[in-house]
Amino acid sequence: MKKLCSRALFLALAMFATPALADGGMQTSPGAACLSNDADAKITGNGYRQNQGTGVATLYCPITRDESSTLSQTGHVWVTDRHYSENVCCSSRSKNPGGNALRFTANECSSGVNGGVALAFTGPVMAGTWEHRFYQCSLPGTYEGNASEVLTYRSKEL
Repeated sequence: MKKLCSRALFLALAMFATPALADGGMQTSPGAACLSNDADAKITGNGYRQNQGTGVATLYCPITRDESSTLSQTGHVWVTDRHYSENVCCSSRSKNPGGNALRFTANECSSGVNGGVALAFTGPVMAGTWEHRFYQCSLPGTYEGNASEVLTYRSKEL
């Protein structure tokens, strides 16, 4: 019960602490929308995606773009880091479907936080409106039975 209350409080505070996205036009998705080829990346009853295995799991979290011609975006990925010595790391990415061009931001990481954290992103700037966007996250394996997870993520085109 204590974990549930602390998570609910964290999510409430984190969502109100990001006023730059509060003016509309944002896409919000549950962590469960993230995809993975790793069988240990499971969906929880809360709509999160967590790594229940002992090795690192890579998640791909698709971003739904609107039909605008904007080429940049801003957003956040809310994660819970439950590993003692490894971090949850994510980057924002865009991909041209017809070629090898993959654009991405530097990784943002939980940096030793044992609990919830909001990772913030701006960009990358796309070459054209035909590109798709996604967040790519690496979740460490479980630590003493505790699993790291992606709670929710959102994006706003600029």
